Amino acid sequence: MIFHEQPTAEWIPFDFKLLEAYQILQDETCPKCGHPIWLCRSEGNNVGFKVRSAICYADKAMKEYESGKLKGSEKRDAQKNRGDWGRYYYTEPFNPPNSDAPLPTRSEYYQALTAKMGVA
Repeated sequence: MIFHEQPTAEWIPFDFKLLEAYQILQDETCPKCGHPIWLCRSEGNNVGFKVRSAICYADKAMKEYESGKLKGSEKRDAQKNRGDWGRYYYTEPFNPPNSDAPLPTRSEYYQALTAKMGVA
């Protein structure tokens, strides 16, 4: 697709490299928070997380639509949480003010993990 070739063509070395890079990206992304694992699993003092919020207006519109279908007390109960419709929370990594070191790198994380396991 990148080189505008038919997908039935034989794979070239670049295809395999691209597939491997994608697999590494998937393997090193935390399934819980979506951040790189070397940030969210770091045990060092040079990484912290701020909790942020945002609104997904598509989700908010869906909740408004769904509440319109409800009747009576169900509708009143749903309307009570209207201010939070579409709101979701996520984390953002940051370097704490008391830390002189930058955010950990992928290499540093794997070196620390290797040292922790006692592998030479």
